[in-house]
Amino acid sequence: MMRKKLFDVKTCTAAAILSMIVILTHLPAYAAPGDVLWKYKTDGQVNSSPVLAADGTVYVGSSDGKLHAIGTDGSPKWTYTAGGEIISAPAVSADGTVYIGSTDNSFYAVNPDGTLKWSYRTSGAITSSPAIGADGTVYIGSEDKTISAFNSLGTLIRKYSINGSISYSSPAIGLDGTLYIGSMNNNIYAVKSNGSFLWLQPYETGGGVTSSPALMPDGTVIVGSWDGYLYAVKADRTLKWKYKTDGAIDRCSPAVDSDGTVYIGSWDNYLHAVNHVTGEIKWKFKGTGESGSFGMVSSPSVGAGGTIYIGSTDTYLYAVGSDSKENWRCKTEGAIISSAAVGADGTVYVGSQDGYLYAVEGDLEWQYAEYVSPSAGYADSHWPKFGQNNFNLHRSPAFHLTVPDKKMFSGTPGSVGVTLGNFKSESIRSVQASLSFDKNVVEVTDLSMADGILASGYIFVEKSIYNDTGKIVVKITAQGETYISGEGVIATIQFKGKVPEGTTNLTFTQIKINDFFMGGKNGSVQITPQYNISGNVAYFGNRGPVPNVTMTLAGTQTYTAATDEQGNYVLTVPSGDYTLTASESGQLKGLSALDASRILQHALGKTALNCYQQIAGDANKDGQMNETSGDAAAVAICSGKRDIGSECEMNSEGSQWAFAADAIESCETWPPISYSAVKTYTALNADKTAQNFTAMLIGDVTGNWSDKNKASGKKQGISRDIRSSGDIEAAFGSNMKLPLVLNPGGTNLELEGIDVVVQFDKTALDLADVTLTGGALEASHLTLAKGEGLAAIKIYGDTKIAVSESDTIAFLNFNVIGAADSVSQVLLKTFEQNEIAATGGFEINGGLATEVNITIKKYDLGDVDHSKSLDLRDALLALKVSAGMNESGIYADADVNGDMKIGLAEAIYVLGAIAGSAP
Repeated sequence: MMRKKLFDVKTCTAAAILSMIVILTHLPAYAAPGDVLWKYKTDGQVNSSPVLAADGTVYVGSSDGKLHAIGTDGSPKWTYTAGGEIISAPAVSADGTVYIGSTDNSFYAVNPDGTLKWSYRTSGAITSSPAIGADGTVYIGSEDKTISAFNSLGTLIRKYSINGSISYSSPAIGLDGTLYIGSMNNNIYAVKSNGSFLWLQPYETGGGVTSSPALMPDGTVIVGSWDGYLYAVKADRTLKWKYKTDGAIDRCSPAVDSDGTVYIGSWDNYLHAVNHVTGEIKWKFKGTGESGSFGMVSSPSVGAGGTIYIGSTDTYLYAVGSDSKENWRCKTEGAIISSAAVGADGTVYVGSQDGYLYAVEGDLEWQYAEYVSPSAGYADSHWPKFGQNNFNLHRSPAFHLTVPDKKMFSGTPGSVGVTLGNFKSESIRSVQASLSFDKNVVEVTDLSMADGILASGYIFVEKSIYNDTGKIVVKITAQGETYISGEGVIATIQFKGKVPEGTTNLTFTQIKINDFFMGGKNGSVQITPQYNISGNVAYFGNRGPVPNVTMTLAGTQTYTAATDEQGNYVLTVPSGDYTLTASESGQLKGLSALDASRILQHALGKTALNCYQQIAGDANKDGQMNETSGDAAAVAICSGKRDIGSECEMNSEGSQWAFAADAIESCETWPPISYSAVKTYTALNADKTAQNFTAMLIGDVTGNWSDKNKASGKKQGISRDIRSSGDIEAAFGSNMKLPLVLNPGGTNLELEGIDVVVQFDKTALDLADVTLTGGALEASHLTLAKGEGLAAIKIYGDTKIAVSESDTIAFLNFNVIGAADSVSQVLLKTFEQNEIAATGGFEINGGLATEVNITIKKYDLGDVDHSKSLDLRDALLALKVSAGMNESGIYADADVNGDMKIGLAEAIYVLGAIAGSAP
C-alpha cells in the first residue's frame, strides 16, 4: 500500500522521546502497519464504533454526549450535542444524514453540516445502533422493548413490540427486508418489514443477547449470547449448530468472511474462527489479558488480505491473519469496546475508553473490487457483520463511481471511462461528479457520453473542463421519466499528454447520484515514453517480402503487429524488457516435387543445401536430413494435399514456417539444426530499426516461395504449347488407362520433379491408382493425394534424369462408373517439371491432349467382348471365366444377372439368344 507520511509520529510501542525528536526535527517518517497515524480526543469514553462517510468524514459518538465529525487528517469538523451518552454507532444514509441514538431516550437525525434534521423520543435508552434498509427506512431498537421504523423525514412508519429490552444488539436486515435482533430476555427475534413475526416464537438462547446478528447467504442467522455460545439458527428457526466459548459473548458481533469462516470474540479474551458448516473450531487467538478479567467485546472486521481487526478490554487493537498468526498489536490507554472501521486506503479507525478515537495504519490497501463493495471480504450475504460493511455504514451501498488507472504513450491521445456501479439496480435520475487532475501533466480535450449506458435519454446539464486549474465538473440528468437502472461507463474523459513522462491522479472531489452523496474510487493517468521497434521480414531464397507475418513482442505486456505487403512492421511500446518473435500459420502453398527431390538428393550426399535450405528441408523437425528421416516423402505428401485444398502438417509440432532472427553464416556443426528465432531487448530506451527476420516455409528448399502466387503457390500450370482436347469412348465398368507423356521437344532436360494436378468428375470416374511402371521414371518415387474430383501426383527421385524426347512418365488408371451415354472429362490442370510449366499431356489416339472428353458406353447384356453382337465367342469367354480361366477382352457391363461378374449366367444367356430362346 502507499505508506503515509507522518509529521507527528505516534507508534503504539514507541517511546515518548522518539515522538519528541520527530516533532522537533520535523523530519517526515512513514507509517508501518500498527502505527498510530493520529488520535482525536473527546471528553468521554469512546465506546461507539466509528463510521466512514462517502466524503471521508469519520463519525463517532462519545460518553461526553456528543456526536463528533472528524476529517481524515484527524482535525475536528463539528460536534452535535445530545441529551445523554452516545454509546452506539452512528449510521449514515445515502444523502449524508447521520442517525444516532442516546441514553437520553432520543433518536437523532443530523445533517452533514452538524445541524439537527429531526429527533424522536422513545421510552427507553438507546444503546442499539440504527440500520438503514434498501428503501431508506431507518430502524432503531430501544430498551423500551420496541423497534421503531422511520422514513427520511422523521415520520414514524411503524413500531415493533417485543417482550424484551434491546440493549446494544443492533438490527441486521435480510435481503427480503426481515429484521433480526437480540434481546436481554435471551431471545433472538425475526420481524418482517410489515410488522409481523417471521418466527411465531423467537429463538431462545441461554443468556441475554447483546450481540448483533450476522446473516449467511442461505439465511442462517449467527449471533452470540451471554451463555458463552455462538448460535447458528436456520431460516426456519431450527438450530444448525452452536459453538461454546469459555466466556460470555457480550456486544461482540460475529463476522463471516468470504470463505464462510465465522469470527467471534468472547470474555475468554480469545478471537475464535469457526467453520460455518459444522460449527467446529478452526483456530483461536488469545489476547494478552487474562480470560474473565479481559474480553474481546469489540466486533471483528476483516481487512484486505484477510486480516482480522479486533479490540479487547486489555487495551489492545489486534491485527490477526487468517492463519491465526498475530500481525501486530496497537496499545491504547483504555479498554476497547468500539468496533473497528476500515477505510478504503486500509486505515483502521477504532475508539477507546481512554477518550480517544485512533487512526491506525492497517496491513494492506483495499483493492478495486474490495473498494467498490465494502463487504467484498465477507460472505455474499446482505448483512455479514456488525455495521454491514467495513465502513460501518449500517446500510448497503447503492451506487459507486470509479475511474481506472490508465497508461498512455507520450504524444498519443487517450481516454478513461467513468464507470457507475449500481449494486441494487436502482433507477439513475442524475449524476454529478467533480474530479481534479494535474494540469501540468495532461490536458482534458473532451467529455462524452457516447457508447455509455446513459447515451440515450440523458443529457449533460453541465460539462465543464478547467484545464487552467485542473478540474472537471460533470452533471448528467435524465431528459424524461424513463430511467436506466443498469451499470457501466457513463462518461468518457478524453486526454492529451503535456509531458513526455509523468503521472496525474484523477481524484473525485464530490459525487452525488440522485441527489445523494456517494463514494468513488480514484484513478490515475500515467504518461510513458514510447519507442518504435521496426524491421522487415523477407524470404530466404528470393528475398521477397513476406506479408501477414505476426510479430509478437512479449514482456510485462504483449504487443503484436502484422507485416504489410512489403514485409515491413512497426511496434510502438513503452520502455521495458522484451522478446520479439515472428510467426505465421497460413500462406502454405508453394511446395513441389522438386523440393522433395532436392531434400532426398541432399540426404544421399548428391547435392548440398545451404543453412536456410536445411532448416526448410527438415520437415519433421528432428534436426537432421538423411535417407531414413522421411523429410522428402513428408514434403511430397503435404505438397499434394495442399494442391487439392486439404490441410497437412508435416511434423508433430505443427510448425509450418521458421524464422531466423539473425543472419545464419555457418551450419557446419549441424545436425542438430540450431539458430536464433528471437530478438531480445533489455530496458528498451530508444527506437530500434532494421530488426529484420528471414522467413522459411518448411519444405521449400528451392527458396522461390512468393506471396504473389500464394493462392496457387508457385504453380505455373501447363505450357501454352499444349491446349488440345481429345475424344474417346469408355465402357461402363471398364478400367481406363490414360498415359501421361512429357514432350521436351528435343530440349535436354535434367528432370528432378514432376507436379501434376488432375480434375475429373467423381460421379463418372474413380481414379484407382497411378503407376510409373513401364514409363521413363519408373525408378522414381510417387505420392498421390485424392480429394473431391481432384488428384495431385508428385514424382521425385534421388538423381537427375536426362530427358530429350517424348516419353510416357505415368499411367492414370480410372474405373468407369458413370451412366451410359454420359460424357465426362479429365482435365490436366497442372503439369510442371522442375517447377516450370511442362509440355505434354495425355496420349489420346496418337496425339497429346490436356482435356480428355470421355463418352461412357454400356453394351448389350451378354456382349462380353463388345463386338456388338451375341455369338459363340461371347459364350465361350463367359464359360472360361466361370471355369476360373483369366481371359482378356472381357467387359463387366455384359453382366446378365446383376452380380457385376461374368460367368455361367452370361454363357447360358448368350446360348439361348443364339438358339432364339433368350428372355
